[in-house]
Order: sequence, then structure tokens, then C-alpha cells
Amino acid sequence: MKWRQLLLDPNCTFYDLLKVSVDSPAMIIYLDTILSTRSAANENYGREVMELHTMGADNGYIQQDIVELAKVWTGWSVAKKDASVANDPFAQPVLDVTNNPGVWVLHFKTNSHNYNVKRIFTNNVIDARFGASFRGGQPYSLIIASNAFPGTNAMQEGYRFIQHVSDLPYTAEFISVKLCRLFVHEGFSFGVYDYRVPSLTPEAQLVKDCMTAWFTAAPDGRHGNIRSVLGVIFNSDLFRGHGASQQKVKTPLEFAVSAVRALRLTSADTNSWISTTADTDGYGIGGLNGNTSPLGRMGNMALFNKTEPDGYSEFGKVWMNTANLCERMRFVQHLLMASNSGTKSSDYGSACLKNVSNPVKLLKTKVPSTGWTNAPVVVNYFLGNLYPGEGSANLDPDRQAAIQFLNTDEYGAASGFSGLDPNSTVYDGRVRGMVALLMSFPRFQEQ
Repeated sequence: MKWRQLLLDPNCTFYDLLKVSVDSPAMIIYLDTILSTRSAANENYGREVMELHTMGADNGYIQQDIVELAKVWTGWSVAKKDASVANDPFAQPVLDVTNNPGVWVLHFKTNSHNYNVKRIFTNNVIDARFGASFRGGQPYSLIIASNAFPGTNAMQEGYRFIQHVSDLPYTAEFISVKLCRLFVHEGFSFGVYDYRVPSLTPEAQLVKDCMTAWFTAAPDGRHGNIRSVLGVIFNSDLFRGHGASQQKVKTPLEFAVSAVRALRLTSADTNSWISTTADTDGYGIGGLNGNTSPLGRMGNMALFNKTEPDGYSEFGKVWMNTANLCERMRFVQHLLMASNSGTKSSDYGSACLKNVSNPVKLLKTKVPSTGWTNAPVVVNYFLGNLYPGEGSANLDPDRQAAIQFLNTDEYGAASGFSGLDPNSTVYDGRVRGMVALLMSFPRFQEQ
């Protein structure tokens, strides 16, 4: 919720987002900061905040920097507090965590913090490849003097570090590359581009343009404005050109959600009862059984259960192989089965019975009755739903395959779609199967 509120703010910077992350009780627990004390500083968060959240792996820091940075986070912990003081990291926790009401929030333990000097990035200089525009060759060490921030002020050491690292070209490059991989394609790299070269590749040039936007002061005078960086990406030729299509593969989560969303129409009857033409309770997608859920079977994407703290990959090769493709086909076939189908109850287990769809109801709501038994009309409607914005000519092979499916019975024999009763079970099954077929084609695997 905090990130959403920040991203709605035109002045949101990367520092603002990083601060929410470092303050997060979930992050403090997940990366073991809660275990970090003055006498035994835990290195997990110090390592991951540089490797995953800011600079990128082995990019501008060494092990000794991790050792020093670990001391900065000593004393950062979590405690249960009364709701009235939930936003005060120095307020006293409740006395009885079992019986006293309250919420688990950020808590700073002054007696656990290491107040000694911290020397981070000592004697380091920014790589020459960044050029003068991004301070190439200049030092970027951060030294926090002994007891520079006494008592409760010691929390400022953490904020001082994230402000410092947010203003480094290593971080600007790493985050820009991650955003380009997310919105353009996966062929971007960090730690390799030489921005001094006059003729850069289109990818390197886009990253450089993102970094220029990063270090251009926004109206509020700060660097790292997120909207400025995204504006560069969204207005680039790599994003807007014809070559930008068919570059990204959906993750299992994106595939499953897009399948439901493409068929979902919400309506209300005369009694104000709400109904939908496609729905899921969420468990039918993510499940409670980890890798045995649809997301697990489609590529080991069990939600909230990833062992490594690096998030799920943007690289298509991680998600696409023969077994995963078969599971994607299995998921859409199950989604498109009628709710009363006996196969539906046994194919994926009871958790997935809440993955439901009614493509015929959707069709009849959106298409005039004169087109209900017209195979090209029916196919074109669903092509528009599944592949919005795609040129008609590009879809001809998919269109012809779907039309042929509608004109074929379940045994593979010719059976005219135009002669079916739109209210019959056969018609319903034919349409369901055709939509499942379209969702199994390569184009629906693309973002």
C-alpha cells in the first residue's frame, strides 16, 4: 500500500521506495536484520540491499563493504506495539505480546546498535566507463564517524546509506536495466556498457537515457524520479516500435491471470446480484500446496514461497519448456471446462474448481445473435479479447485454425458450426474448446 501511494505521487523517487523497503518489518525478518546485534552483525541484508536492490551483483562493492554495512543495520528490529504508536520506531513495545492488542512494526533498539566508525566503499572510484556525465573516475566512499548519530539518531545511518547508494550511477544503471527488461525485452545488461562510446547499441543508449533522466533534478530538486525514468522508456523507439512486439513471455502468474481477465465480464441482474463470465478465488491459481498448484506446475512459481530473495525472473527461458507449455495448456483447458464437468473435478483437484468461465455467456452479451453461429464472427470476437491491438493480418493462421476447430466435432469429423443450436451443450463445448485452443497458441504466451 505504501509503495502504491508513493508511485501515485509524481515526485516519487527511488530513494522513497527503498526507504519503504528498509523500514518494512517483513524485510527485517526475511533478511535476518532482526538477528543483527552490536556484537554479531548479520550480513544478509547488507549483502542483498546492494546485490539485489541497488547496485547489482559484484558491481561496485566488495565483501568488506558488506561487513561494514552490516554494522549500520544493527539494532533494526520488529516489535508488537499499540496501534497509537505504530509509526514510532522508538516507542515501547506492549508488555504481553500474547494478550495485549497491537501490531508488529519497525522497532529500533539503541542498545543493540554498533556506534563505531563505518567505512563503506573505501578508496573506491566510479568506473571510468560511466564517463564524466555520470562521475566516472570520482570517489564514492561513505564514512560514518564513530558515534556520529548517537542514541535514537543512529537510525539515520541507514537512511544516510540508502541516500548515498541511490545517487550512484551503479544503482541508476541497475534499476534502469531491470525496468527495461520488464517493459521492453530481456536483452539488457548492467556492468558492461561503456557510455563514453559515441555510437551505442539501442539498448545501451536507452539505459544511458534512463540514467540521464535519473540524474536530472526533478521539480522538487531530487534525483531518481521514477516517472522521469519510465517516461524515457515508454517514449523510446525500443518500446513503441514494431519490433517491440513478441519480445516478452508471460510468467505463469501473468498467464493465469490474463486468461481469466480476458474472459471476465461483470454484470448485475434486476435484483442487483453480481455475476461474472470468468472468475477465480486465487487459490485455484496459486494454491496452498506450493509446486503442486497450477503456478508451481507451470514453472515453479509458488507465490510467497520462493527460497531465494531475488524475485521471479523476466527471462523467458526460465518459464518456457515442453513440460511448462503442456501445463499451460492444461490450465486453460481446465479453466474452460464447464463447472459441472466431471473431468474438471478430478483433473486439477478441488482447489481449482473455483477457476470458472462461461465464454458463451460472454459472447452472447457482446455479439448480436445473428453472429452466434457464424464461425468467423465468433473467432474474431475472441481474437480481439485475447490479442488486443494485434493487426488482423498477423492473426490469420490463428484465425483459420480456430474456425476449422469450430467446424469440427470432437471426433475430428467435419461438423458445420452454423447448424448448431446456440443453447445446446454441443455448442457450448465447441466454443469452450476453441477458446482454450487460442489460449494455447504462441501469441497468448506473450506479454
